[in-house]
Amino acid sequence: MYKLLIVEDERWEREGLIDFLDWGAMGIEIAGTARDGIEGLEQTLELGADIVITDIRMPGMDGLEMSRKIKELKPNVRIIILTGYGDFEYARKAIDLRASHYVLKPVSEEKLLEAMAKVLDECEQDTSFKQEREELLLEVEEHRRLMKEKWIDDLLFGTLGPKYARELAAMEGFPSVMESFVVYAIKDLRQAHFGEKLHKLIVGPHLIKYLNKREGLWLVVIPAPAMRPDEYAHKLIERLAGGGSLLRRSQVTIAVGTEADTIFEVSDSVKLAEQLLAYAQFWGESGVISLEAVESERSAFLSEAADFLHKGGQQVKAIVFSVHALEEEQAIAAVTELFHYIKACRGAEGDYIRHYISGLLFELSVVAGINKTENDSGANSGEQLYSLLSLDAILAYIYTFVADTIAALREKRDGKDEYVIRQVNKLIEQKYMSQEISLKSMAEEVFLSPNYLGSLYKKTTGRPFHDQLAQVRMNKAKELLANPQYKVARVAKEVGIPSTSYFCTVFKSAFGISPGEYQEMLHRK
Repeated sequence: MYKLLIVEDERWEREGLIDFLDWGAMGIEIAGTARDGIEGLEQTLELGADIVITDIRMPGMDGLEMSRKIKELKPNVRIIILTGYGDFEYARKAIDLRASHYVLKPVSEEKLLEAMAKVLDECEQDTSFKQEREELLLEVEEHRRLMKEKWIDDLLFGTLGPKYARELAAMEGFPSVMESFVVYAIKDLRQAHFGEKLHKLIVGPHLIKYLNKREGLWLVVIPAPAMRPDEYAHKLIERLAGGGSLLRRSQVTIAVGTEADTIFEVSDSVKLAEQLLAYAQFWGESGVISLEAVESERSAFLSEAADFLHKGGQQVKAIVFSVHALEEEQAIAAVTELFHYIKACRGAEGDYIRHYISGLLFELSVVAGINKTENDSGANSGEQLYSLLSLDAILAYIYTFVADTIAALREKRDGKDEYVIRQVNKLIEQKYMSQEISLKSMAEEVFLSPNYLGSLYKKTTGRPFHDQLAQVRMNKAKELLANPQYKVARVAKEVGIPSTSYFCTVFKSAFGISPGEYQEMLHRK
């Protein structure tokens, strides 16, 4: 709806114009009325009128003077001037004021409607132009935002050219690209609006970037502070945890990168800050993490590495022995003691500890005589181990691994034949799509000869191994054929049978109907 203001000093004419046309049907609402030009100017600005209908001859300020002032302040307001025949020449001055139209008195419905139609068309054009301009400005702003984000990414990872580095520095208010910079990596605390809080707390020009990697982290780039970089980090922790914040100091972890001589070396500081933060996350440290402190811990560990391998080896043997003896309580206690010792040896890299623990997993798998390198979902235990970001998470994983291994070993010993068959059936479900699956490959998985496994499988289940493999494949094939996008040849390959004709033969033998006929029957339904 467009807002209309009526300015007329004669009351009866002013009220007559209110009811003169069906304004609502035209998409117009009467925002107000005014008795003279002074009041009309005030009402136009206060009410935000889009259209003004005004008389010329009024006390105080006439219609033309009011129109002139309105156009100076609100150029897009459309004005219709009502004038008597004797004032026609006087009213033509309205053309110079870019008034939309003028209408001769006495005002007829036809003439006013004609003028309003033109005014509304111009208002629509103004609105359309304004919307297009706003959309263009939004597009430009979005482009600038995306461009800036890319520049920041490139800067942090060392691929931003000098020209764009200077432009980015200017955009962020950095005095010079040749001054020193420091990067801080802050562990993500999963707090709403944390980035906004950082922006408010950091005084002066800075860059802030969130990275969705590991457990999430915030990178902060600032010109090198007057104080030591680690002292600045301590101050930042105080600000984050102060002022009524729900955060405690012990929850905040900030890793301090080395000082970069110019903005072009910032990426080196980023890499170090990320590495230090990963180190802190692994060992469960909080507070300020500096290179000096970590290097000190690393040096101390290197001097004790041989002792670590010796004592750790004894604990590993205790764990393996307890698992072999099915003594779960002793095994868990030995794991706890091993990790207690590891925690006392801070300074080792996280991957060094993971590699060491992967050796324990391998020994447990060998002792159990079963395939424990993969879990039920097919995920590799080594991959799982290396995906864990903290020592505490690794400890929880090893507790579960040990308990599962003892349970599997106990099950194997209590019912070896049944256990082997369950393992084989599980492997068939996992690998039926492979063309390499065979009795021989399954025998290798469960540490038996192919002849013995074949005989055992038929004796236990009452059917040959290959019949079970075919049944699993055919059941999977039925599921795939339900999708009309899957052709028969593709389904055959998906279930591990490269020959389409052989697949059709096996399918018809199993279900009494060809795969093509089965798929057609499904689609008819």
